[in-house]
Amino acid sequence: NLTLYALLWGLAPLAADVFNEPQLCPIVRTVGLQLLINIWYTIPDAVLVRRMDFRTKSIVHFAMMIVGSLLTLLLAMSGFGVWSIVFGNLGGAIAQVLVLQYFARARLRPRFSLAGVGSLARFGGYVTFDRLLWYVYAQSDALIVGKLLGKESLGVYSVAMHLATLPMQKVTGTLNDIGFAAFSRLQDDSAALRDAFIRSVRLLALVAFPVFFGIASVAPEAVQLFLGARWDAAAFPLVVLSLVAPLRLLSTVTPSTLYGIGRADASVTNNLMICLIMPASFAIGARWGLIGVSLAWAIAYPLCFLLMQHRSLKLISVRMAEYLAAICVPVLTSAAMFLAVHLLRQLLQLGGFSLSWILLLSICAGAAMYIALAWLFQREGCIELLTLISKPLAKRLGVAIAT
Repeated sequence: NLTLYALLWGLAPLAADVFNEPQLCPIVRTVGLQLLINIWYTIPDAVLVRRMDFRTKSIVHFAMMIVGSLLTLLLAMSGFGVWSIVFGNLGGAIAQVLVLQYFARARLRPRFSLAGVGSLARFGGYVTFDRLLWYVYAQSDALIVGKLLGKESLGVYSVAMHLATLPMQKVTGTLNDIGFAAFSRLQDDSAALRDAFIRSVRLLALVAFPVFFGIASVAPEAVQLFLGARWDAAAFPLVVLSLVAPLRLLSTVTPSTLYGIGRADASVTNNLMICLIMPASFAIGARWGLIGVSLAWAIAYPLCFLLMQHRSLKLISVRMAEYLAAICVPVLTSAAMFLAVHLLRQLLQLGGFSLSWILLLSICAGAAMYIALAWLFQREGCIELLTLISKPLAKRLGVAIAT
């Protein structure tokens, strides 16, 4: 992390030149201090994942969120501008480390010898490189939009991307931690690993597709109502990005599984392929503005997704037909919901309903329709999901009543 921060410090002026924003240099160097803070975060966090103690991890994340949000708010109210976000993030990271150190009880002194850690270092090297490739691909769209289309377009695109991926941002980290720990424990039982993978994909698809397709179906009204007319340009990117988001969320299951069976190298190859295809697609799409960049996601990412799954499923003894069967019903029922809500919105607009009523009625109608279709065509999956949710709720309720 010290080496990475030194590299970041040296490259910060280049980032400022790329975006033609001199203030970016000190901002990047200050935000980069999180690399140094994370020195005291990585090992205790890994200890909690190994223990599968996700309750404590949620407490740690909650502490970071509260401290970071309050600090950002107070600094913003005091006139610190963009630095409010910078110092808010740093404050949240420090709070996260302190709470984590308290709960994990993994206070270790650094040791710089690599003796005896050859296999672990190789595996960790693959994981590190894989995450670096993922970061390059994940940030390439913003970099290209900002450079080719300007800061205003980048602002509109960033708002659309944030709204489209907001549910994904809240669960991806948890899914990665749980998946890696769970699949690691099953790596010597190929049948159990295969069943766990298919079950994870099926349940995640059952939730992901209706949520993101639902966001896409009401995007124009939501943008106008909550952001105002000046953000209308974000509506189309929000629709397209939301329709692609379920595939992006489903794709997070695959790296966790590959890590769990010790094949991080296969995940590196997948992300290397995406790093070659997606940035090139964004650069081509940028010729037609934000619409082109959004359509680049819609055209290129499903192709990358299928290629990645085709390569990875062989390693975990899952056939592509099984995988597609696990997500087929959620895709079709969510698509039907999307079309029905779109038609309902048109009728409500012709009827002279206000934006708030159109949004409310569309959400209620879409949710009711999806629940009915899912229960009709995938009842076993619905029961499985309800059981998964109700068990911890029943346990907590029992404890509360006993208390």
